[in-house]
Amino acid sequence: MKRRWITLTLSLCLFAATAAAEEDAAELHLAPWYGCTSPVVAPGRSYYLGFGVTNTGGETLDGAAFWGGSSYTLTGPDGDVQRCSGEAFLDAAEYVRDVEPGGSRTAVVDLAALFDFSPPGRYRLRWRSDYGSFDHYIESLSLPSYLLHRLRYDVTHNHWGLYLYGEDGLIHRESLAALAVEHAAEIAPELEALLDDEDQVFIEGSEEATIGAVYAHRVCDYAAIILAESFGFSIPKLRDIEPGVRDSGIAELRRRLSEERN
Repeated sequence: MKRRWITLTLSLCLFAATAAAEEDAAELHLAPWYGCTSPVVAPGRSYYLGFGVTNTGGETLDGAAFWGGSSYTLTGPDGDVQRCSGEAFLDAAEYVRDVEPGGSRTAVVDLAALFDFSPPGRYRLRWRSDYGSFDHYIESLSLPSYLLHRLRYDVTHNHWGLYLYGEDGLIHRESLAALAVEHAAEIAPELEALLDDEDQVFIEGSEEATIGAVYAHRVCDYAAIILAESFGFSIPKLRDIEPGVRDSGIAELRRRLSEERN
């Protein structure tokens, strides 16, 4: 098989890779999937990344041979290098299929299952195959910083588990919101600063997206819910469907936080 038949792409998208424009060049493509505008991870937290390939030739590409024959290395901020074999990659991949001529496939793995992202800092992931290689950079943050970054910059906020808050008022145990409540004492000042952030959060899905659109939650609403829960404040207005009513609930939260400090 000639080198010009394969163009590598790298994607955060779970289901599909983006076709590269040039047959002879390895070109980097990023598309978030429940992720952040800038890729971040915290030690012990999942980080899903897709390794995509577009077959521009006339023969079917053996997916297992291609991804299994590639090499994967992670260089940490201290210069230490971790290596992942093709066999380990295939064991962790969610989808590994053959690639028909003109088709695209993506093998998705949780990098946290293959590599250790401690200590915090900037990591370089290198994917190398017979057809070329390229690098992908990931920032590892402490858990409090990671939560704040995700709350502010997530492209989709489904993993926060708060799109149903107006329906049932619950914070689900496996959600990022529940984790933020656990660590609220460490990030309370930063959460309070986000009470001024009126950027709307986006919810992906069908029913979930409909509920999210109806409530039109903002970053400030999520920060308020987390703070109220962590301090044990009951503020029903934070669950209201109307942003204006939620704003009055946020004002009440501010007053109670000020009283708590005094």
